[in-house]
Amino acid sequence: MQTESRRGREQTTNQRRCIPWVIVSGIQLAFRAAVAAGLSVALAQLRKFEQPIYALIAAVIVTDLPAFRTSKLGQWRLVATIVGAACGATKRTGYFG
Repeated sequence: MQTESRRGREQTTNQRRCIPWVIVSGIQLAFRAAVAAGLSVALAQLRKFEQPIYALIAAVIVTDLPAFRTSKLGQWRLVATIVGAACGATKRTGYFG
C-alpha cells in the first residue's frame, strides 16, 4: 500500500514538472521573434530609416525555431537582397533597357 501511494505521488510530481515540448518551443520562438523585432526596429530608428516597420517584418519572417536555421535563412535573405539590389541598379542605369 505504501508503495502504491509513493508511485502515485511520483507520477503527479512528474506530471507537474513536465512542460510539453510544444509549449516550450512556442514560447522560445515567440521570445526570439520579439527580441529580433525589437532590436531591428531600434536599429532602424537609430539609422533613421524612413519606414522601420520593414525591418521588423524581415526580422520576424526569418525567425525560425532552431537558431542555426534562422541564421541560414538570414544569410540567404542577405544574398537575395544583394542580388535584387544589383538587378535594380543595372535596370536603373539602363543596361537592360
